[in-house]
Amino acid sequence: MEQSLTVAILTKNGELVIERAIRSASWAAEVLIVDSGSTDKTCEIATRLGARVVHQSWLGWRAQHKRAVELASHDWVMKLDADEVISKELAASIQQALAADPDPQDGFVVERIDEFMGRLMPTTARRKRRDTFVRIFNRRFSVWDPDKPIHEEAKIAGRFRPVSGPLLHWRNASLSRILDTYNANADVESKVILNRSPNGPSLLTIAGKPVLRFGWSYFACGNWRYGTLGFIRSAMQAHAEFISLAKAWEQRHAQRQLQPSAEFYEPSHSPPQN
Repeated sequence: MEQSLTVAILTKNGELVIERAIRSASWAAEVLIVDSGSTDKTCEIATRLGARVVHQSWLGWRAQHKRAVELASHDWVMKLDADEVISKELAASIQQALAADPDPQDGFVVERIDEFMGRLMPTTARRKRRDTFVRIFNRRFSVWDPDKPIHEEAKIAGRFRPVSGPLLHWRNASLSRILDTYNANADVESKVILNRSPNGPSLLTIAGKPVLRFGWSYFACGNWRYGTLGFIRSAMQAHAEFISLAKAWEQRHAQRQLQPSAEFYEPSHSPPQN
């Protein structure tokens, strides 16, 4: 028996991307928008396209996704970001998989391809993450990984089953917007780092991990084949690694002082002479 699917999308001020995301998921039984306070036309566009819109104040990444899954009308749920697009091939593969009455303990793994400055780029995720990148799951037999408050993942009870066709991550964002995203993500990622290393990262870690990240992205994953564009992308990813580590160190070791000592700017007054 074919299983019905809810495609759940979190939004806030995503009017530039939400229409294509919803249209790419229009074959699903339900498209659910969980909006955390858009002030643009995101909700208006979603409603016009037939999506179900629910307003929910921001709870944090993992908790917001958990709420979306709870609100879904169907047990089978697909997590879709507002700046992602389900390709036609992937849509057909998902429908075929759900038509086969799959084991509800299994989860379906998709291949996500990133856009950067208008080009589709090689994935820089490690093999283990790619092989377990579950986006379609049954909520009765899955939970959100409690160790991942950001870049959240669904943990399943059964097998990881790949489906064919790319999931396009098409942000069409400027470098400024990407850096804003990295900076916001680093606030959460730094807390994850401190949970693992309560004393904060060492100098060697802060200096070394961004270099390793650049090498992995640029050489091992093939960004070098894209010339200057590939170099910039790898450097940006290394920067994202650096600011997360630096913020973790800052939270543990920085000694803040709002004002400089008065001796630096107040004139000294000599006692009057008789």
